[in-house]
Amino acid sequence: MKRSTCQYLFVTGIALMACACFATTPNLRVGIVSDTQSYPGRKTDWGQKNLCGALRYLKNKKIDVLIYAGDIANNGHATVYREYHEIMDEVFGKEKPETVVIMGNHDFWKDGNMNTPGPEAIATFKAGMKLDSIHTHKVVKGYDFIGLSAENSYQSGWNKLYGASARKFLKEKISAALKRAPERPVFVVTHEPAAGTVYGSSYGGHPSLAACLTPYPGVVHFAGHSHFSLEDERSIHQRDFTAVGTSSLNYCDLEEGRENGPRPPYARECVEFLYMEVFDDRLDLHRLNLLHGCREIKPGKLWSVPLPLSKETFFYTEKRADSRKAPVFPEGAKIEAVPDRIPFTGIRLKFDAATHDDFVHTYIVDLQEYRPDGSWGEASRLLYFSDFARGLDRITSQPVLTIKARHFKGNSEYRITVSAMESFGKIGNSISTMIRTPERAVIPGEK
Repeated sequence: MKRSTCQYLFVTGIALMACACFATTPNLRVGIVSDTQSYPGRKTDWGQKNLCGALRYLKNKKIDVLIYAGDIANNGHATVYREYHEIMDEVFGKEKPETVVIMGNHDFWKDGNMNTPGPEAIATFKAGMKLDSIHTHKVVKGYDFIGLSAENSYQSGWNKLYGASARKFLKEKISAALKRAPERPVFVVTHEPAAGTVYGSSYGGHPSLAACLTPYPGVVHFAGHSHFSLEDERSIHQRDFTAVGTSSLNYCDLEEGRENGPRPPYARECVEFLYMEVFDDRLDLHRLNLLHGCREIKPGKLWSVPLPLSKETFFYTEKRADSRKAPVFPEGAKIEAVPDRIPFTGIRLKFDAATHDDFVHTYIVDLQEYRPDGSWGEASRLLYFSDFARGLDRITSQPVLTIKARHFKGNSEYRITVSAMESFGKIGNSISTMIRTPERAVIPGEK
């Protein structure tokens, strides 16, 4: 057994790592990819090209295991599955890693048809990926990997994705793994996240998975589906078990309810995957963005999870919000609002970005009309994503937001106030400006 002199000190529930030295040679190396949503054409398709790039990076890391968390083919196309094997041969040759591959919801589609019968889609997937089952359990170098696919398409009903047999399989395999090696983590892979866990689990997280995994603090659960960015620290979550989002090798999605979302214009700059090293005393999770030289996301904020897993030592909990600071606009920050004149279709709002020790997640824009009697009307609130998902080294220093004309009356005076919110919800100070709108044109089809 390799030993490290690293000790984890726990003070008031917060993990502080004091390391004389870390073990430098991992027991196991794992690559985690998801949501390529590919079309046929491995030399031309965006998802397949990104998969090739990620796999080349992971080959250089000499991975022992490749996790592929579903949505391999955008339309469940058999050609994509065949081309996956061609890519694996091209990248790894005869020295292929063990694979844990599962179905995603797009793997249930056929030619864009979400109503493809589940048995038909499953048969295509199994044949194309050369699998005996859509579920899997493998032990690699003494570590257990359990892959669980949904057993039905979304059209069969949300509650039917993970039926009794799937849940039985999952529980039995986890119990067997913990009995065999109680001090070691059990790695579980599904396409959908467990509800109430990682960033994005509010949009597609499954309650059945949460119920299955809650009794097992020794589980590390990897899930895709949401496409939410790994730049956000909420993409790792610990409460009853450890949950990790895998993002996407195709594009990012974000929350509903923003004027410039949920799929931002820079969505294809967020092409992300994970590389994990497993040691005796910890898991080190490296977040990667394939674009711009395959850069590591926040190399100074490596996700390092102490082992053995125990609720008493969970650090990546919702309590992290308590120690977060609010974003701050710098003193003298400039802001300007410029209306489009002919016709008046909206206002272009430009300002100096707020700063934060992590990043600004959302800008909050409040609009108040100045009334003839000297009072202010009730504020109308609009939310806008910052461009954090592009990468923290690529965030603009002067955001430009477009406020559509439908939010204003013509020939009226407004106060526009902007404040900034970080990803855990802390809101900082604000800046504001005044503007008079031109005569408002009626735009055909506007609501």
